[in-house]
Amino acid sequence: SPEPYRVDYSVQYPAPLKEDQLKLVKDMCQKAILLLGIENGVAHVEFAYSQTGPKLFEIGARCGGGHTPIIAKNVSGVNEFIEYCNISCGIEPVGFLPKYQNGAEYRFIVFPEGKVNEISEINDFSNDKHIVDIVLNIKVGDILQIAKTTSDRLGCIVTTGDTLFDAKTKANSI
Repeated sequence: SPEPYRVDYSVQYPAPLKEDQLKLVKDMCQKAILLLGIENGVAHVEFAYSQTGPKLFEIGARCGGGHTPIIAKNVSGVNEFIEYCNISCGIEPVGFLPKYQNGAEYRFIVFPEGKVNEISEINDFSNDKHIVDIVLNIKVGDILQIAKTTSDRLGCIVTTGDTLFDAKTKANSI
């Protein structure tokens, strides 16, 4: 989102990083996780990649929120929520390592400032296995503001594909 706000409009899996950038991110995440004392568990890490490298801005000893656990399962084959529940219950994780690497787009819906005068019907995508979810949280008459916080986002589109390109193409088709 426009400065000075920090609201994601899209989160992409895998992040479109080069190998050297990915190594820096992995190192940063590993250090941060160990500093929290997490040796066997799940961590949700959010960062931005700047001209000077990755910048950590959120880390939590938890799964990601919203659609993130569903996306993780689609892109890696790992059900992080179930694995974390097992760990919390003293059960050894059995499927914590990724089985594959697919793509996903977690696109948040934002509109320019204005007033909602009309909402068109959305096509039925229930038979499309690459569309995980579509959420729209507005109604006719709502006044739309610039996205200053995550609560200002108006919904989301979650798509998957064999690659990030496939997932983005699917999101663009909606």
